Amino acid sequence: MTAIGIRDEQALNNATVVVGTFDSPTYNNDGRAIWSLVVRQGGGGVLTMSVMVSTDGINFVQAGPALAAVTIGTAQRTVYAVGSTQGPLVEPFIKVRAVVTGSSATGVFADLLGLSTN
Repeated sequence: MTAIGIRDEQALNNATVVVGTFDSPTYNNDGRAIWSLVVRQGGGGVLTMSVMVSTDGINFVQAGPALAAVTIGTAQRTVYAVGSTQGPLVEPFIKVRAVVTGSSATGVFADLLGLSTN
């Protein structure tokens, strides 16, 4: 079955993320060719995001090279696809990870968008 339309997995919605590591729920990859992680932070500590992938739903590894910390007040968009720096997400299980240092990150929005394959 070919995935159609835009898929929006909202990992964080105007959240305060405390110092440490936060993982979103696990999302099933429905075969989309292009994914985009869009993140915005309102204030607080240093926030670094990543997309984690797994073949078994238990053991996750980071997809692609490490991302730069999110700049407060701007949107960070990272594309996962063939020909992108991060490469495609082909594993069946995906989740979004936030790592915060210094102090809590506030006003955090994080969406993993899946784009149609056709």
